[in-house]
Amino acid sequence: MVKEKLTQDAAMGNSGMGAGTDGELYCLCRTPYDPLRFMIGCDGCDQWFHGECVGVSESESELVDMYYCPDCTDKGHQSSWKTKCANPACNKPALLPQGKYCTRACGMIVAHARLTQSEAKRRAILGESNYHGHARSGLVSAADMDDRKRLIQVREQQGKVRRAIELIERRTRFLKKVVRRAMVMRAGGENGVPVTVSPQKTTKSKGKGKKGAGGEEDGALCGFDFRLVWDDGKWRDGDENFDGSDDDLSDVDMSEDGKKSGRVCRDPKKKCGKHVGWQKLKMLEVEQEKGIQTHLLTKLGKEEKQIKARMKR
Repeated sequence: MVKEKLTQDAAMGNSGMGAGTDGELYCLCRTPYDPLRFMIGCDGCDQWFHGECVGVSESESELVDMYYCPDCTDKGHQSSWKTKCANPACNKPALLPQGKYCTRACGMIVAHARLTQSEAKRRAILGESNYHGHARSGLVSAADMDDRKRLIQVREQQGKVRRAIELIERRTRFLKKVVRRAMVMRAGGENGVPVTVSPQKTTKSKGKGKKGAGGEEDGALCGFDFRLVWDDGKWRDGDENFDGSDDDLSDVDMSEDGKKSGRVCRDPKKKCGKHVGWQKLKMLEVEQEKGIQTHLLTKLGKEEKQIKARMKR
C-alpha cells in the first residue's frame, strides 16, 4: 500500500475515509480524519494510522516497504524497510543495486565532506608549516591537484585573452587609419580615379549644403576598406604593412589597377547603401569586443588569486 500524507481528495477515495462528517474514527487514538495530520496505511488490514501514534514520521515513511499496524504485527506480520541512503543527512532510499546513495549528487556531497574532514585532520596532525612542506614536496591532496590543473588552465586562457586584446588593438589602429583616409578621398581625378585632398581643405567649407573644393558633399567617396571584415586568423597572418602603426594615408593604390583590386569602396558616399555609417559601427564593434575580453581577463585574474590563496592554506 502506498504510504502518503492524505489530502482530503485522497480521503474521499477508495479508503472510504471522509472528512470527519460521517463520524468514522481512525487510528489507535480513535479520532476523526484530520487532513493536516500525516497518516500511514496498514498493508494487512487496510486501516489508516497517524504516524505519530505508531512511531513513523513523514520523512521516515519514504523508507517503508511494507507497513503493518500493531494488531497485524501481533498476528505474525512484520513491517519491512528499504535500505536508507548512506548519507546520514538523507532519509531517502538508496538506488540499489546501482549504489548506496539515493543519487550521484548525494554521494558527491558525502565524498566532499570526507575529503574536507581528512584535510582538517592532516593539518591538525602535521601543523601548518609541515603541511605546506608536504605540499611542496609533492604529497598533495586530490583537491590540491585539482587546483593546480585549474591554475594551468586559467593561465592558458589568460594568454589567449591577452592575444585577442592585442589583435583588437591592432584592428582598432587600422580602423582609425582607414577613417582618416576616407575623410580625404574625393572623386574627380583623371578617368574618374579617386584622389586625396589635404585634410585642412576638407574643413574650410562648413556651410550646410554648400558645394566647393573640399566640401563634405563635394565628391566624397565611401572609403570602406574590406580588410575591416577580415577574420581573426587572417588578421594574425595578414599584411604587416596594415597594422595601423603609422599615419600614412597614401597606401591605397589610386591607379586603374588599384581600382580593380577592390580593397576600398569607391562608390559615392551619398549613394553607397552597403556601408552606411560604417565608421561608427565598426568603431563600436571593436570597443565592445575589447570590453568583453577585458572583463574576461579581469575575471580570470580573480580566479587565479583565489586558487593561489587556497593552495597556500
